[in-house]
Amino acid sequence: MRFSRTGYYIEEYVKCSNCGELIYDPKRHPPRGTKQEAFCSDWCAKWRELRKGGETRPVLPLPKVKRLQQ
Repeated sequence: MRFSRTGYYIEEYVKCSNCGELIYDPKRHPPRGTKQEAFCSDWCAKWRELRKGGETRPVLPLPKVKRLQQ
């Protein structure tokens, strides 16, 4: 798929295994050829871990977002 007029292409779509958000940061992509899951944030990884541990309704505090100063 062509991504822009400058010729950049998307090689693959990597989505968070928990919430489905597209992950653009290559540091968060799992190594190719592995079945390792990718997560967009530490919050999503912890939530998935609790669900796999048997927690039916995991409750985690939402991450704090730093606001830009105007």
